Amino acid sequence: MIERGLRRLADALPTATVRAVGRWQFSGPRPVRPFVRAAARRIAGSAGHISRGPAAGLIFDAGGMNPGYLLGTTEPFVQEALVRSLRPGDVFYDIGAAAGFHSLLAARLVGEGGAVYAFEPAPASADLVERNARANGAGQIHLLRKAVSATGGKGLLLVDEQSNHSRLVSDEGPSVVQVELASIDDLIAAGEIRPPNVLKIDVEGAELDVLEGMQRTIAEYRPVLLVELHWLGPTFVELAHRILDGYELTPLGDDPLFEIDQIAYGHVLATPR
Repeated sequence: MIERGLRRLADALPTATVRAVGRWQFSGPRPVRPFVRAAARRIAGSAGHISRGPAAGLIFDAGGMNPGYLLGTTEPFVQEALVRSLRPGDVFYDIGAAAGFHSLLAARLVGEGGAVYAFEPAPASADLVERNARANGAGQIHLLRKAVSATGGKGLLLVDEQSNHSRLVSDEGPSVVQVELASIDDLIAAGEIRPPNVLKIDVEGAELDVLEGMQRTIAEYRPVLLVELHWLGPTFVELAHRILDGYELTPLGDDPLFEIDQIAYGHVLATPR
Protein backbone atom coordinates (compact mmCIF):
# COMPACT_ATOMS: atom_id res chain seq x y z
CA MET A 1 0.00 0.00 0.00
CA ILE A 2 2.78 2.46 0.95
CA GLU A 3 4.76 1.53 -2.15
CA ARG A 4 1.75 2.15 -4.42
CA GLY A 5 1.08 5.51 -2.79
CA LEU A 6 4.68 6.64 -3.18
CA ARG A 7 4.73 5.46 -6.76
CA ARG A 8 1.51 7.35 -7.61
CA LEU A 9 2.89 10.50 -6.01
CA ALA A 10 6.20 10.25 -7.88
CA ASP A 11 4.42 9.54 -11.17
CA ALA A 12 2.32 12.67 -10.72
CA LEU A 13 5.34 14.96 -10.31
CA PRO A 14 7.35 16.49 -13.17
CA THR A 15 10.59 14.70 -14.03
CA ALA A 16 12.73 17.63 -12.89
CA THR A 17 11.00 17.62 -9.49
CA VAL A 18 11.48 13.87 -9.03
CA ARG A 19 15.18 14.18 -9.86
CA ALA A 20 15.61 17.13 -7.51
CA VAL A 21 13.95 15.27 -4.64
CA GLY A 22 16.05 12.20 -5.41
CA ARG A 23 19.22 14.24 -4.95
CA TRP A 24 18.10 15.05 -1.42
CA GLN A 25 19.29 11.55 -0.45
CA PHE A 26 22.84 12.88 -0.72
CA SER A 27 22.71 16.68 -0.64
CA GLY A 28 19.43 17.69 0.98
CA PRO A 29 18.87 18.85 4.57
CA ARG A 30 20.29 16.19 6.87
CA PRO A 31 17.00 15.49 8.72
CA VAL A 32 15.30 14.87 5.37
CA ARG A 33 17.86 12.49 3.84
CA PRO A 34 16.81 9.30 5.72
CA PHE A 35 13.17 9.77 4.71
CA VAL A 36 14.02 10.29 1.05
CA ARG A 37 16.30 7.23 1.10
CA ALA A 38 13.56 5.12 2.68
CA ALA A 39 11.03 6.27 0.06
CA ALA A 40 13.52 5.51 -2.72
CA ARG A 41 14.08 1.99 -1.39
CA ARG A 42 10.31 1.41 -1.22
CA ILE A 43 9.78 2.43 -4.84
CA ALA A 44 12.81 0.53 -6.15
CA GLY A 45 11.98 -2.60 -4.19
CA SER A 46 9.09 -3.75 -6.36
CA ALA A 47 8.80 -4.63 -10.04
CA GLY A 48 6.41 -2.85 -12.38
CA HIS A 49 6.08 -0.95 -15.63
CA ILE A 50 8.38 2.00 -16.34
CA SER A 51 6.27 5.14 -15.98
CA ARG A 52 7.63 7.67 -18.45
CA GLY A 53 10.27 8.45 -21.01
CA PRO A 54 11.27 6.44 -24.10
CA ALA A 55 11.28 3.19 -22.05
CA ALA A 56 7.71 3.74 -20.78
CA GLY A 57 5.63 0.59 -20.56
CA LEU A 58 8.53 -1.86 -20.34
CA ILE A 59 8.46 -4.28 -17.41
CA PHE A 60 11.27 -3.65 -14.99
CA ASP A 61 12.57 -5.02 -11.69
CA ALA A 62 15.00 -2.53 -10.16
CA GLY A 63 16.04 -4.98 -7.45
CA GLY A 64 16.18 -2.21 -4.85
CA MET A 65 18.50 -0.09 -6.99
CA ASN A 66 17.82 3.41 -8.33
CA PRO A 67 14.03 4.12 -8.20
CA GLY A 68 14.53 6.37 -11.23
CA TYR A 69 14.66 3.21 -13.35
CA LEU A 70 11.01 2.41 -12.62
CA LEU A 71 9.95 6.05 -12.73
CA GLY A 72 11.78 6.57 -16.04
CA THR A 73 13.56 9.62 -14.62
CA THR A 74 17.11 8.33 -14.33
CA GLU A 75 19.61 10.24 -16.49
CA PRO A 76 17.06 11.59 -19.00
CA PHE A 77 19.90 13.14 -21.03
CA VAL A 78 21.44 9.67 -21.51
CA GLN A 79 18.07 8.28 -22.56
CA GLU A 80 17.66 11.13 -25.06
CA ALA A 81 21.16 10.51 -26.44
CA LEU A 82 20.33 6.85 -27.01
CA VAL A 83 17.13 7.77 -28.82
CA ARG A 84 19.08 10.16 -31.07
CA SER A 85 21.94 7.75 -31.72
CA LEU A 86 20.42 4.26 -32.11
CA ARG A 87 18.64 2.98 -35.20
CA PRO A 88 16.87 -0.32 -36.01
CA GLY A 89 19.46 -3.03 -36.64
CA ASP A 90 22.22 -1.27 -34.67
CA VAL A 91 24.52 -2.90 -32.12
CA PHE A 92 24.69 -1.41 -28.61
CA TYR A 93 27.12 -2.20 -25.79
CA ASP A 94 25.90 -1.55 -22.24
CA ILE A 95 29.18 -1.70 -20.31
CA GLY A 96 28.22 -1.70 -16.66
CA ALA A 97 24.59 -2.64 -17.27
CA ALA A 98 23.45 -2.67 -13.60
CA ALA A 99 19.85 -3.97 -13.71
CA GLY A 100 19.62 -3.49 -17.47
CA PHE A 101 17.55 -0.30 -17.81
CA HIS A 102 19.59 1.09 -20.71
CA SER A 103 19.84 -2.38 -22.25
CA LEU A 104 16.04 -2.61 -22.40
CA LEU A 105 15.69 0.86 -23.87
CA ALA A 106 18.34 0.06 -26.46
CA ALA A 107 16.64 -3.25 -27.30
CA ARG A 108 13.44 -1.33 -28.02
CA LEU A 109 15.33 1.09 -30.27
CA VAL A 110 17.41 -1.43 -32.26
CA GLY A 111 14.56 -3.91 -32.66
CA GLU A 112 14.76 -7.62 -33.28
CA GLY A 113 17.34 -7.17 -36.05
CA GLY A 114 19.76 -5.41 -33.74
CA ALA A 115 21.81 -6.63 -30.81
CA VAL A 116 22.46 -5.42 -27.27
CA TYR A 117 25.46 -6.75 -25.34
CA ALA A 118 25.00 -6.16 -21.61
CA PHE A 119 28.24 -6.46 -19.65
CA GLU A 120 27.64 -6.89 -15.92
CA PRO A 121 29.97 -8.80 -13.54
CA ALA A 122 28.07 -8.27 -10.25
CA PRO A 123 26.06 -11.49 -9.79
CA ALA A 124 22.85 -9.93 -8.43
CA SER A 125 22.81 -7.23 -11.10
CA ALA A 126 23.50 -9.73 -13.89
CA ASP A 127 20.59 -11.84 -12.67
CA LEU A 128 18.34 -8.77 -12.92
CA VAL A 129 19.48 -8.06 -16.49
CA GLU A 130 18.56 -11.61 -17.43
CA ARG A 131 15.21 -11.43 -15.64
CA ASN A 132 14.24 -8.08 -17.14
CA ALA A 133 15.19 -9.15 -20.66
CA ARG A 134 13.12 -12.32 -20.31
CA ALA A 135 10.11 -10.43 -18.87
CA ASN A 136 10.05 -8.21 -21.96
CA GLY A 137 10.81 -10.92 -24.52
CA ALA A 138 13.98 -9.04 -25.47
CA GLY A 139 15.92 -11.86 -27.08
CA GLN A 140 18.31 -9.38 -28.70
CA ILE A 141 19.86 -8.70 -25.27
CA HIS A 142 22.93 -10.87 -24.74
CA LEU A 143 24.26 -10.94 -21.18
CA LEU A 144 28.00 -11.24 -20.62
CA ARG A 145 28.92 -11.73 -16.97
CA LYS A 146 32.29 -10.05 -17.45
CA ALA A 147 34.00 -6.86 -16.34
CA VAL A 148 35.30 -4.93 -19.34
CA SER A 149 38.90 -3.81 -18.90
CA ALA A 150 42.13 -3.14 -20.79
CA THR A 151 43.00 -6.85 -21.02
CA GLY A 152 41.47 -10.25 -20.35
CA GLY A 153 42.11 -12.40 -17.30
CA LYS A 154 40.81 -12.39 -13.75
CA GLY A 155 39.98 -9.41 -11.55
CA LEU A 156 38.49 -8.54 -8.18
CA LEU A 157 35.09 -6.92 -7.83
CA LEU A 158 33.91 -5.20 -4.67
CA VAL A 159 30.19 -5.95 -4.56
CA ASP A 160 28.48 -2.89 -3.08
CA GLU A 161 25.25 -3.11 -1.08
CA GLN A 162 23.79 -1.18 -4.01
CA SER A 163 25.14 -3.57 -6.60
CA ASN A 164 25.01 -0.98 -9.38
CA HIS A 165 27.87 0.73 -7.51
CA SER A 166 30.10 -2.36 -7.50
CA ARG A 167 33.61 -1.71 -8.80
CA LEU A 168 36.92 -3.35 -9.61
CA VAL A 169 39.54 -3.23 -6.85
CA SER A 170 43.12 -4.41 -6.47
CA ASP A 171 42.97 -6.08 -3.03
CA GLU A 172 40.94 -8.92 -1.57
CA GLY A 173 38.61 -8.25 1.33
CA PRO A 174 35.02 -8.53 2.55
CA SER A 175 32.44 -8.52 -0.25
CA VAL A 176 35.17 -8.94 -2.88
CA VAL A 177 34.64 -11.66 -5.50
CA GLN A 178 36.73 -12.84 -8.42
CA VAL A 179 35.36 -12.01 -11.86
CA GLU A 180 36.35 -12.56 -15.45
CA LEU A 181 37.91 -9.62 -17.30
CA ALA A 182 37.65 -9.05 -21.03
CA SER A 183 38.69 -6.37 -23.50
CA ILE A 184 36.34 -5.27 -26.25
CA ASP A 185 39.05 -5.57 -28.90
CA ASP A 186 39.70 -9.21 -27.95
CA LEU A 187 36.00 -10.14 -27.89
CA ILE A 188 35.41 -8.68 -31.35
CA ALA A 189 38.56 -10.31 -32.75
CA ALA A 190 37.39 -13.67 -31.40
CA GLY A 191 33.98 -13.21 -33.06
CA GLU A 192 32.14 -13.36 -29.72
CA ILE A 193 30.36 -10.04 -30.23
CA ARG A 194 29.39 -7.87 -33.18
CA PRO A 195 31.13 -4.48 -33.58
CA PRO A 196 29.24 -1.59 -31.96
CA ASN A 197 27.44 1.42 -33.37
CA VAL A 198 26.84 2.96 -29.94
CA LEU A 199 28.06 2.10 -26.46
CA LYS A 200 27.54 3.30 -22.90
CA ILE A 201 30.29 3.03 -20.26
CA ASP A 202 29.38 3.22 -16.56
CA VAL A 203 32.03 1.32 -14.60
CA GLU A 204 32.54 3.26 -11.38
CA GLY A 205 36.00 4.65 -12.13
CA ALA A 206 37.42 2.08 -14.58
CA GLU A 207 36.54 4.10 -17.68
CA LEU A 208 40.14 4.53 -18.81
CA ASP A 209 40.78 0.78 -18.72
CA VAL A 210 37.68 0.13 -20.84
CA LEU A 211 38.78 2.65 -23.46
CA GLU A 212 42.36 1.34 -23.46
CA GLY A 213 41.01 -2.11 -24.28
CA MET A 214 38.97 -0.97 -27.27
CA GLN A 215 41.41 1.23 -29.18
CA ARG A 216 41.21 -0.90 -32.35
CA THR A 217 37.42 -0.92 -32.16
CA ILE A 218 37.25 2.87 -31.86
CA ALA A 219 39.72 3.40 -34.72
CA GLU A 220 38.00 0.95 -37.07
CA TYR A 221 34.29 1.27 -36.30
CA ARG A 222 34.02 4.83 -34.90
CA PRO A 223 31.10 4.17 -32.53
CA VAL A 224 29.25 6.84 -30.58
CA LEU A 225 30.31 6.68 -26.91
CA LEU A 226 28.36 7.70 -23.81
CA VAL A 227 30.85 7.77 -20.93
CA GLU A 228 30.00 8.32 -17.28
CA LEU A 229 33.12 9.82 -15.75
CA HIS A 230 34.01 9.60 -12.09
CA TRP A 231 36.78 12.16 -12.46
CA LEU A 232 37.39 14.78 -15.12
CA GLY A 233 41.07 15.53 -14.77
CA PRO A 234 43.93 15.62 -17.26
CA THR A 235 44.21 11.82 -17.48
CA PHE A 236 40.92 11.53 -19.34
CA VAL A 237 41.63 14.58 -21.47
CA GLU A 238 45.02 13.15 -22.49
CA LEU A 239 43.44 9.77 -23.26
CA ALA A 240 40.70 11.44 -25.28
CA HIS A 241 43.26 13.27 -27.41
CA ARG A 242 45.12 10.00 -28.03
CA ILE A 243 42.31 7.46 -28.48
CA LEU A 244 39.38 9.66 -29.46
CA ASP A 245 41.12 11.56 -32.22
CA GLY A 246 38.50 13.02 -34.53
CA TYR A 247 35.77 12.86 -31.90
CA GLU A 248 33.79 15.74 -30.47
CA LEU A 249 33.31 15.64 -26.68
CA THR A 250 30.17 17.19 -25.23
CA PRO A 251 29.10 17.29 -21.55
CA LEU A 252 25.59 15.92 -21.12
CA GLY A 253 22.60 17.13 -19.19
CA ASP A 254 22.72 18.84 -15.82
CA ASP A 255 26.17 17.51 -14.94
CA PRO A 256 28.87 20.05 -14.08
CA LEU A 257 30.96 21.23 -17.00
CA PHE A 258 34.44 19.75 -16.96
CA GLU A 259 37.81 21.48 -17.05
CA ILE A 260 41.24 19.99 -17.63
CA ASP A 261 42.40 20.23 -14.03
CA GLN A 262 39.02 19.71 -12.34
CA ILE A 263 38.12 16.49 -10.54
CA ALA A 264 34.37 15.98 -10.68
CA TYR A 265 31.58 13.71 -11.84
CA GLY A 266 29.79 13.93 -15.15
CA HIS A 267 28.69 12.39 -18.43
CA VAL A 268 30.37 12.94 -21.78
CA LEU A 269 29.01 12.20 -25.24
CA ALA A 270 31.78 11.40 -27.74
CA THR A 271 30.67 11.52 -31.37
CA PRO A 272 32.90 10.96 -34.42
CA ARG A 273 33.20 14.05 -36.61
